Amino acid sequence: MITGTIAKSQDSRNERSEVQNYANNAAKKGQKQHLKHQDTKKDEYSKNRENPLQEALELVRKKEQKKVRSNSYQALNILQKNELVSERIQNCGKPLSQYVEGRENKFKELAIGKIETCSSVHSCPVCRNKIKTGREEELSMIEKHIRKTGYQIYMATFTARHGLNDDLKTIVGSSKTSTGFLGSWRIFTKSHQYKKIKSDFAIEHYIRVTEDTLSVKTGWHFHFHVWFITKKKINNHAINDWAKRMYKLWSKSSVKAGLKKPSRMGFDLRLWTEQNNENYLLKSDWSASKEIMGIKNDGKSGFNIYQLERMLIDTEARQANEIGENFLKAKIKERSKALKGTRLLTYSPSLRDIRNKLFPKDKTDEDLSHMDVKETTLKFLFGSKLYWRLWYKGIIGDLKTMYAFEKGGVENIVQFINAFFPDYSKDIVTDEITLRKYSLIMEGSSSPDRATL
Repeated sequence: MITGTIAKSQDSRNERSEVQNYANNAAKKGQKQHLKHQDTKKDEYSKNRENPLQEALELVRKKEQKKVRSNSYQALNILQKNELVSERIQNCGKPLSQYVEGRENKFKELAIGKIETCSSVHSCPVCRNKIKTGREEELSMIEKHIRKTGYQIYMATFTARHGLNDDLKTIVGSSKTSTGFLGSWRIFTKSHQYKKIKSDFAIEHYIRVTEDTLSVKTGWHFHFHVWFITKKKINNHAINDWAKRMYKLWSKSSVKAGLKKPSRMGFDLRLWTEQNNENYLLKSDWSASKEIMGIKNDGKSGFNIYQLERMLIDTEARQANEIGENFLKAKIKERSKALKGTRLLTYSPSLRDIRNKLFPKDKTDEDLSHMDVKETTLKFLFGSKLYWRLWYKGIIGDLKTMYAFEKGGVENIVQFINAFFPDYSKDIVTDEITLRKYSLIMEGSSSPDRATL
């Protein structure tokens, strides 16, 4: 249980007797105290040491390997405090009533209910994870259906030249005004040349994903990964011809939309088989969350949004890559504004019918970011004051990890609150009678504020 981890966080300190005693006493009393520094060295030491709360969190994260989940909540916390996102995202995670729900989903994981969600797939670290998980499952099912019916998949990458001072919003552009990448894609797909290419290579559908990275040397690298779905398999010679024609048309469309002419080296087209990395179409954004630890590159390959957010909360990662905090915040804010309203995943009109058959109940990004209460069980309630305290500390994500830790569930949460937030121990409700009363009130209530226990 979590008690053992809290105790371990106490016992792991074996330097400086005063600091050791402080950590033990603070954990035993279940509250955070402040060191009284007597000299400069002791002051410097304490600044570099984690307090008992943080040490317990790190031990649990390491055991459960849930660092990424915790990072997303911490990143959102910083984005909101520094006003780097829009007003709607500023409100994401805020309680909708005097109680916040702790629910268990079908995977025996903790889900937080009765909080506001922004459903921003590009700018919100928390909602992004929920939406992308749903879209990844959706895309996986579509891929299986495509392969089962005998179709072939070819992946192409569409890029354009870019520089350090290029504005991301200008690069992204708009399909309505036929500018930037979105405008270039519209020109590309509406052209007679594209229709001829479709006919010659038996292209039936496409799936397009937007992706962006930031390099400190070359600026924003915005691009498309596209799956082209064909009726037949294309031989290598024909693929080369296809790639040449596609590149020529994309170059023409890009220049017409105000982009710089793309490099031939930046355009790639290849057969995509089941042996290839599953869902590579989504890899740089959707799988990179597993690879954000120990960020370090040459500055040319670029950082995805997960890595940028990781550096936002990790001073050492910023220093290792020589990225200033103000520069990082400015770029994240620029990205949030530039990508607002753009789609992450786009299906060709012809593929939408197949998608609708596979998914009769089409789920929007908003649906995916919201919790389905019918698939969960109410386990406990937070008072809004306690929730705000935890939110301010940036450890909402850690609660989910705590819940899963050694399958301790609600007991872990209660022990954690009692140990480190004793002043709020009465703000967590777990008894079944009160929870049943709350549920009955909510079932007959149109307003969450009516649930007064």
